[in-house]
Amino acid sequence: MKKLLLLFSCVILFALSDIRTQSQTESQFDNDSLITAIVSRVNPDSIRYIVQSLQDFQTRFLLAPNRFSVADWIENRFHQIGITDVERDSFMCHTNYMVDTTTLQINIVATIPGTTRPDEVYIIGGHYDSFAYGSPLTNAPGADDNASGSSAALEFARALIESGYQPEATIKFITFAAEELMLFGDAGCEHYAQQASISGMNIKLMINCDMISHTNNTVGESSVRINYYSGFLPIRDLAISATEQFSIITPLSGSINQYSDSYPFFEEGFAAVYFEEDDFSPYYHTTDDIISHYNMDYCGEVIKSAGATLIKYMFQNAPTGIDEDEITQPSYSGLFQNYPNPFNPNTKIEFRLASASGGGFVNLTVHDILGNEVVTLVNEDKPSGEYVVEFDGSNLPSGIYFYRLQAGAFSETRKMILLK
Repeated sequence: MKKLLLLFSCVILFALSDIRTQSQTESQFDNDSLITAIVSRVNPDSIRYIVQSLQDFQTRFLLAPNRFSVADWIENRFHQIGITDVERDSFMCHTNYMVDTTTLQINIVATIPGTTRPDEVYIIGGHYDSFAYGSPLTNAPGADDNASGSSAALEFARALIESGYQPEATIKFITFAAEELMLFGDAGCEHYAQQASISGMNIKLMINCDMISHTNNTVGESSVRINYYSGFLPIRDLAISATEQFSIITPLSGSINQYSDSYPFFEEGFAAVYFEEDDFSPYYHTTDDIISHYNMDYCGEVIKSAGATLIKYMFQNAPTGIDEDEITQPSYSGLFQNYPNPFNPNTKIEFRLASASGGGFVNLTVHDILGNEVVTLVNEDKPSGEYVVEFDGSNLPSGIYFYRLQAGAFSETRKMILLK
């Protein structure tokens, strides 16, 4: 009888285990199907309309008098797609570029409240202001930088509304003001992140999109960089996984602690990740930053990747701590974009030495635009791992500089801008 009871108990346990496994599998399938249904509604024509409309303002420079008209257009667009909770988050912005002045700036925040976990907040956004050397007050079209990033907030909001999905947690779609002069004063992302921290807002994840429409390849052969932040490496991995699963572009591990609208959220302790085009636009901060140079189908794939990352992260309890072994024992070497960039006068350069090579002799140098070496930052043996080196340009004039890393057979050069 005891054996019979034991056998019966085992049968029950196995049955319950099968039911649990089946339930988890079905839940994952349902979640993936929902994400697919949402991101499939991302429309390149809708993105083109947003980017073109923002470009048509001719400039969105934070000191230009038409900045309120730009904010009005974005607010109205959120209302048009069906979001009723749209807030004008105003703040006073001090900047000392061109002139020392304080101006009123406006972030636009559209909110879809969560049904069961409304106190949990997930953010997707990018800045809407633009800059171009020359006459930014009158001519800074900023199609890629950053009408494309603003379109991520607007278009993913439209796709979500159209899908009919009511999220369990609260999603905020934010277009930030005054990012371009962060190095010379205040920015909308800094204001929002600081106020969120002070008020105790429970931000689970901030997804930033900045310059996401330029590629030199066909869309299927294009890549996107997933920039990440110290302490939140698993979120980068989740973003890579979501990109592989829900878009046709290839995800690449990007730079660590990269400066942009996501950086102040990271500084306040919020989880953040940053999507950026892999083929960096040659029209950056020029009057040729116009839509005809960019690919809205590619931009749509990046928005699918960012949106899928947000929903996927909302569905699972991803770890938020850093995996020290993964950080200190990297599988590939890399030289990453300095941050901040442009900079004045200090910036940080991050590089990684692959564990397969065991490290080796490392040479990191800075050169001027003529190729003359101006400083050696590293010239020694280093073990495998990840390193951050600070560069002080106090004694150098403004201009374009190049930094070059040589480590064994690995060699890479990147460009940075010193702007005083």
